[in-house]
Amino acid sequence: MLLGSVRVFPARGWLVSRSNKCYNLCNILYGIAGDTMKKEIQEYLSEVELKLRSGEVIDEAYLSLMLTRIGFYQHERLVHLIVTMTFAIMTVLAFYMLISSYSVQTLLLALLFLGLTVPYVGHYYFLENSTQKLYRLYYEALEKASVKSS
Repeated sequence: MLLGSVRVFPARGWLVSRSNKCYNLCNILYGIAGDTMKKEIQEYLSEVELKLRSGEVIDEAYLSLMLTRIGFYQHERLVHLIVTMTFAIMTVLAFYMLISSYSVQTLLLALLFLGLTVPYVGHYYFLENSTQKLYRLYYEALEKASVKSS
């Protein structure tokens, strides 16, 4: 996909400019990267909904592209599930350590993990719901494509 002068490879998580300077999305602050993915999914959902509501012809190539994009978002969702569960487990362990032996350092650690877990849960919630919505839109597009081909 080409966005202005930047080519986006969502499966690899890379942005590559035309001057071949590579920037790994993992090196960008979470807020910017999270907002970028959130914006991309919202734009794609809007695009698909508009295409389905407008009555445009849905062909095999478009359905194939939808499946590919859904696969990218499933991968993103899986990665965020692993990260979210890791931080949730670390948060529980930090609070257990806080209860068993109170110290200011343990309190700060527990609060740090809690502060990181909450946004991860929110972002995972968004990814899960968006992916489920894409499934429903794909089935709707598949139904429209099969009706128009009959």
